[in-house]
Amino acid sequence: MARRVGYLKKHEAVIKSLLKSDDTTGPFETIADCIAFAAAYAATRGKEDGRMALPEGNSGKAEPIRFDIFESRGYETLVNLLSIYATQEPSILGSDEANSNSRVTIFEEYANKGFEMLKNTLHGEVDKTDGIMLMLKKYREGEEASSKPE
Repeated sequence: MARRVGYLKKHEAVIKSLLKSDDTTGPFETIADCIAFAAAYAATRGKEDGRMALPEGNSGKAEPIRFDIFESRGYETLVNLLSIYATQEPSILGSDEANSNSRVTIFEEYANKGFEMLKNTLHGEVDKTDGIMLMLKKYREGEEASSKPE
């Protein structure tokens, strides 16, 4: 069975606002791009605080996306890095099905937390691309400030 990446239906409005279209100013071409960005953004909150487990079963979940879509867009490395970051175990990169499923689950958890964060951060922003740019600028300035010696 092919691996699939899921997300919650309640995030569909955020995802739609992040996608480029005639009616939106979103920066992303595909849902996979949105999911990858959300997962990376959530990781800035830490190994545990940046994750949100999905409910068991299909309750509240949107139609999952085949993992090969993420692979074709170059996101497998991100999935692997987030998995190592979350577990602190390089063995998570093992090729067996259990490790493979664990990596996808970790990625989903980061992405779903990221969508919650994006919903709050971008609330009220008309131009989502500008909102994300401002958000990244603030993050970068915070990082630079914290790395300066006193």
